[in-house]
Amino acid sequence: MDTLVICDSEPVPTEGLRSLLDAAHDFALAGAESALPDALQPVRQLQPSVFLLDKAFGVHAVRDCLRTLREQGGKGESVTEGETFRFLQSALPP
Repeated sequence: MDTLVICDSEPVPTEGLRSLLDAAHDFALAGAESALPDALQPVRQLQPSVFLLDKAFGVHAVRDCLRTLREQGGKGESVTEGETFRFLQSALPP
């Protein structure tokens, strides 16, 4: 099962994704944080398959967060909103 950690400053998108993921049997929400500094710990500990960041934190803050994770041995790639949406849609049952 793939896991997901979400970092979004607003609770509504997080709860919406939580509802979608509850219907998907291949994904589990491993953690949800509302601030970038708070998200680093669960990402390091849980090593989720997907780490979803809100772009509203700003380009520099998101870039710095991803750089910090990579410097600490994290792996992964950045994807666009459209790619993320299609990825999550593919996990939903027909």
